Amino acid sequence: MAAYNSHQRGRLAEEKAFSFLKKNGLKPLERNYTTTRGEIDIIMQDGETIVFIEVRARTQNNIVDALETIDRRKCSNIIYASEHYLQKHKKTNRSICRFDIIILAGPLKIAKIEWIKNAFEA
Repeated sequence: MAAYNSHQRGRLAEEKAFSFLKKNGLKPLERNYTTTRGEIDIIMQDGETIVFIEVRARTQNNIVDALETIDRRKCSNIIYASEHYLQKHKKTNRSICRFDIIILAGPLKIAKIEWIKNAFEA
């Protein structure tokens, strides 16, 4: 089995999360949306709701450790990037938005996927 560096592992985790979300009915809008203050891994639409998704992968089956890596600063950067996205794409302030987290725990090929909807608020 091949070993991955952290960048490769992150990209593979995002790909797995993206496929998982599509299978669960979300419509792709954008991936790796980058601003001066950070990046949103995946942006999708769930019905009328725009969903900003942060993906975390951990080699151990410890979901709590993955959640702890998303601190106040990270949330702030995601919110900033989401506002930037909404303005750039001329979405109104009436757009319904939510912030989800996808956690992949364990070896990527057999990773347990945890989907946390409404993980935090703007």
